[in-house]
Amino acid sequence: MLVLTAGLPGTGKSGVARFVGKELHAPVLDKDVIKSALLERGEQDWNRSGSLAYTILRDLTHELLRQGFDVVIDSPGHYKRFQADMVAVAEEHGSEIRLIECICSDDEERQRRFARRKSGGAMPAQMDDLDEVLDEVEREDFTPEGLPALQVDTCVDEDEMQRKIKKYLAERPNLAEIAGDVRRSTVKEEEGDG
Repeated sequence: MLVLTAGLPGTGKSGVARFVGKELHAPVLDKDVIKSALLERGEQDWNRSGSLAYTILRDLTHELLRQGFDVVIDSPGHYKRFQADMVAVAEEHGSEIRLIECICSDDEERQRRFARRKSGGAMPAQMDDLDEVLDEVEREDFTPEGLPALQVDTCVDEDEMQRKIKKYLAERPNLAEIAGDVRRSTVKEEEGDG
């Protein structure tokens, strides 16, 4: 099984990814860890390092699924090209795929989480506050079309959230239908760009 997290900064994606990883006994691949490593080793361009991190995530996921592991991806996850890549990788290996979209209904808690990430070096120095990051992110298309998605509010009862996630992971979606929906969505997006 391949599980993707999705959501804005500070919505609890990493905590959800760790929970799912423990449930599935699966490695959790964190885009921010990869991106930080690229930046530390000389990649100067923030956006390019993000693109490279997604490519590395795709390739690592492919290899781990090939070896028979379940995989959990901790990333914003909504970008259609990344979704299509992940669906193709899952389809190639006959793996089920899930998307868990994280939200945080408590704005103050989301701000606190964002501040912790910023102080830990997970955000670039030029992104001083959450509003600036959200403005940047809103330029992207965050529509998880075609993937079987579960939305969880990470600012409410943790036990209830975990029960919902466990139930969702036990469902059996049709991978061929998902792949077709995501391909159609990606083609429409690319035709609109031209």
